[in-house]
Amino acid sequence: MEIPDLLDKAVKMAKFATVLNEVEVVRDYNPVPEIQADSGDLIQVIVNLIVNAAQAMKGRGRLTLATHGEEGTITVSIHDTGPGIPPEHRAKIFAPFFTTKQVDKRTGLGLYVVQSLISKHGGRISVESEEGKGTTFHIQFPIPSQA
Repeated sequence: MEIPDLLDKAVKMAKFATVLNEVEVVRDYNPVPEIQADSGDLIQVIVNLIVNAAQAMKGRGRLTLATHGEEGTITVSIHDTGPGIPPEHRAKIFAPFFTTKQVDKRTGLGLYVVQSLISKHGGRISVESEEGKGTTFHIQFPIPSQA
């Protein structure tokens, strides 16, 4: 599965779930090998992260999607220019039922499911965030062996 194609498809799908009209989508795709993973799972992961980013930015800002490979891993990064995640929340964001959204717009399962799906395919997810400057999620998968 080609990661850049997957990211572009996820952006199109995310437009049905949230407003992206005033979000500038920047693509910084470096060549990476294909990965062996369920494309439906990965689309769900990326769409969820894009929707969360757009909501955090309140539909305005820059969303950067990037790919690169190094040291035996493929990394997909999703960066937004939203308000960032407060330090006291960062350690909890992947926990089930944790949310900062208002009661009628939440389940608190989105990032928990994202982490579970990534783990299912041998990957991992991490987050970097600075208040007032945005958030970046890094998804890493091992490069498939050339057996």
